[in-house]
Amino acid sequence: MFALEQRFPGRASLALLQRDLFGAEPVSAVHEAFSQRDEKNFPMKTTLKFSGVLVAAILVAVPGGSAAEPFDYFANNWNVIGLRDYKHGSRLSPNNELWLGGRMQVQVCVGRELTPLHRRQGKQALEGWLPVMTTAVEDGPVRYEITFWAAPLPDVKDWQAAFAWPTEGENYLNWISITATNTGRETCAAHAVVRPRPDIVAKTHPQEQAESQASLQHTRQFEWSWTLAPGQSATGVARYPFFPVDDSERYEAADAALWLRRTADYWRETIGRAARIEVPCRKSTDALRAAHVCQLIANDLGEVRGGEGFYDEFYIRDGAYQVMELEEAGVWDAARKSVELYLPRQRADGRFESQAGQFDANGQAIWVLWQYYKITGDRAWLERVYPAMRKAGITPFRFHVRIPTQAGH
Repeated sequence: MFALEQRFPGRASLALLQRDLFGAEPVSAVHEAFSQRDEKNFPMKTTLKFSGVLVAAILVAVPGGSAAEPFDYFANNWNVIGLRDYKHGSRLSPNNELWLGGRMQVQVCVGRELTPLHRRQGKQALEGWLPVMTTAVEDGPVRYEITFWAAPLPDVKDWQAAFAWPTEGENYLNWISITATNTGRETCAAHAVVRPRPDIVAKTHPQEQAESQASLQHTRQFEWSWTLAPGQSATGVARYPFFPVDDSERYEAADAALWLRRTADYWRETIGRAARIEVPCRKSTDALRAAHVCQLIANDLGEVRGGEGFYDEFYIRDGAYQVMELEEAGVWDAARKSVELYLPRQRADGRFESQAGQFDANGQAIWVLWQYYKITGDRAWLERVYPAMRKAGITPFRFHVRIPTQAGH
């Protein structure tokens, strides 16, 4: 399901495009991270939507090059940033609060009145599909560009491996970059605050994934006030581990530009190895890339999940098509891991089950195993799993389910 808008920058110069994306001059950490990217990498923007549903929200094309306000068909617009195969992802609420471990919400406030971000500020994804979410706010002559992304903890031993698997633990670092730009003709002040909100009681969602109780709580608040000359920009960066750490300032010196570049490069390289499908509609091409990203973030240690923090479970029936997506995309390492994790779901009586009472899941499991063989042609693998397939196929003939009837049915 897709909610779509679109924006085409046309043949704007890179300098103008940078001004539009990140502010007046490329002086911030975020500017520097992408100052060397060429124009073709920024043709449009797309929003990722999670919970098993991908929403691409792109700015509407407006004659003359001006863009309308971001539009979203969904009032309940959730998004996510995170790392591949980690058990948890950081969700962005409809009001643009970032949800961390312990269901702690982090709020961003900007402007003269330090107004919290709101759902009227649309969320967009960098390059149309990357899990780097951006939004913007205008307060008088000051334009605020806010960017969210996730990366491994800066002190891991092998950061490249940690992007692809929780090799050194399930924690990771969330980044929030705020760039304020004075678009007016006179010097003015800009203000921003990023703060945890333990007083906000988060609502529960269907099939939320359980977390271990943490002894620590996020308390760090970031505040910035700048005096900006006309055309001048300034940037502040907030850093929050998904799970609190004992030293809240441990990662204060970590380089935002470096980790933003590493994050974007990792996902470009990963999706670049997948099957490449392009159609005349650019938004559709990017939506497919975004779908691959969403699935890899949703996966938990190889197991396909319906979402992060929302329907965050393995479903044999839904998973059948999630696995097929990975297979047809040629993401073979993820496909192999997910197929293998079907096998432990077989009961002693031969029936496959992930949720009690979903009897049709048994047939879907057999189909998943057979489909993997059809695509790979791996005969040795088929010989290994065939006994499980055969046992599951025999089960319906000796297992009968009685469903109580109701009057009139």
